[in-house]
Amino acid sequence: MTPMNISTNVFFLLEKRIQIVLFSVILILLFVPYLSILSFVLAIFLAASVYIERYTKRLTSQMDVTWRQFDSILFKDDRCKFTLDLTNVHLLNEMSTKTYIRTPKDGHYVVNLEGHTESIIELDELPSDFVFELTGNRRGPIEVAEISITISLPLSLGTLTLYLAPPLRWTVYPSISSTHAQRIRSHLKLGERVSKYSPIKDRLLQISSKPYEDEPSRQIDWYATAKKSTLQTKLYQPVNQDMFTVYLDLSASNGIGLHHKFEELIEDTALVSRELIESGGKVELFVNRLDQKGHVNHLSIQEGAKQLKNILALLSSLSEQDYYMGSTRFSPYVTKIKNKQAQLIKIASTN
Repeated sequence: MTPMNISTNVFFLLEKRIQIVLFSVILILLFVPYLSILSFVLAIFLAASVYIERYTKRLTSQMDVTWRQFDSILFKDDRCKFTLDLTNVHLLNEMSTKTYIRTPKDGHYVVNLEGHTESIIELDELPSDFVFELTGNRRGPIEVAEISITISLPLSLGTLTLYLAPPLRWTVYPSISSTHAQRIRSHLKLGERVSKYSPIKDRLLQISSKPYEDEPSRQIDWYATAKKSTLQTKLYQPVNQDMFTVYLDLSASNGIGLHHKFEELIEDTALVSRELIESGGKVELFVNRLDQKGHVNHLSIQEGAKQLKNILALLSSLSEQDYYMGSTRFSPYVTKIKNKQAQLIKIASTN
């Protein structure tokens, strides 16, 4: 359950702050000849103002707001859902002539009511529960701004708006979909072991074949296929080198400030790490960001999905407001500290 803020936008004679003034004027006009009708009109406004005030207090005391979040992590450009439940929603519907829901939009994310693309939606009647979709447009933490529900009061008296702040948080990881395959391959040119598919296997040494599953067409062993009459793919000799040091330098090439491809370099690091780990490699990561103690961000060498998650979490936390070590100091530092048996993969740009 979370609190909600309620505000009213009504005709000035219906505002709570002038109730005492209205009451005083009504008392005076009752004793002024020929103005009793005016006092009656003002009394109607006073009664409506008191009713709106009590109605607002009733909503605050009897309506509860419950949020439900299904995921706390998503990848860039992915969507996730969260829900809003309103108890005693009939209290709103019984006073509403028109209802509008406004969802927030920010550079980092977009929130839409399920089934709608616009940010302001008009509804005939409010349901008791809502399903929202959140799209993460940028890497990093997300805290959703207020969602507002506005109802038009009867007799054109004004509007009443509920401001609901979701106590929900998300972390948007860099995308790890292979949409920039050629760019990633350029980072995986590991000396003589240039590989278009896996940096862990030596494509120059075939040791056997196996039934085709879902491998690239270049791996099809046509000789074995003709011999066995079923589609076969090549099996290659694994190489001894399976440890990698990924080196992310976000500094500009001139040594001043951060690189203009800041986000692209971070995404490349995520994609390279995923490729290496999925291929069975062990990965350590250095980023030239400095923590509060002045230490360079470093994830020690590990393998598997847990390490990939650690890498993505670190990459999602990087901000242009952080402090970064210059390239001239960072490069020798990594060379000195890195695992000596690990192959170095440098992700930086000279442009």
